[in-house]
Amino acid sequence: MKKEILNFANILSLSRVFFGLVFLFLFCYYINFNLSNIAILIIEILSLVVFIIAIITDALDGYFARKNNNVTNFGKHLDPLTDSIFFIIVFFTFLILKLMPLYFFVPILFRELFMHIFFRPFFISKGQSLPANIYGKIKTIFQSIFSIMILTILILKQLLIILINLNENTIITYNFYLNITAYIFFSIITFLSLLSLTIYIIQSKKILIKGSN
Repeated sequence: MKKEILNFANILSLSRVFFGLVFLFLFCYYINFNLSNIAILIIEILSLVVFIIAIITDALDGYFARKNNNVTNFGKHLDPLTDSIFFIIVFFTFLILKLMPLYFFVPILFRELFMHIFFRPFFISKGQSLPANIYGKIKTIFQSIFSIMILTILILKQLLIILINLNENTIITYNFYLNITAYIFFSIITFLSLLSLTIYIIQSKKILIKGSN
């Protein structure tokens, strides 16, 4: 049992929770202290690096699990769980930064809690595996791309502030377009999250009805 849990692939999966917490800590530090423009830029760059490393671990854990013949039931459930925890932490950070509205964060949080507290455990209890859902994979891809784009826009803004000393009106305009862009991105992510959940439920209708009888 220890070997099933403590293999390299599962450690990579668990590392995403750690990277998520580091991501949150960086921006909490950013918000709560009066930092110089250079310090803010460094934190934003570090947060992007942390995010990218976390995404890379998502690709590597499956690769090493197959390569080392460590594909286990525990790992199959740990991987999507740590993905969900990581993105919830990231989105909570964007919520704190006022880039993500609460009414987008709550449905996404509900979706992930429903999947991991009820849906996956239900299938495990019935000896079934959750059906594949391409929309879930698309959701994850869009979450990654959009988050990287938002972080890149933040970095570009800070670079402009440092290099050409943007005036207050220009910064307000930049923030306005940043907020609109983030709003569009998070509305798409929320839609894909709820869509993938709906399709999971429709695909699993027979098992759910049978299990409730």
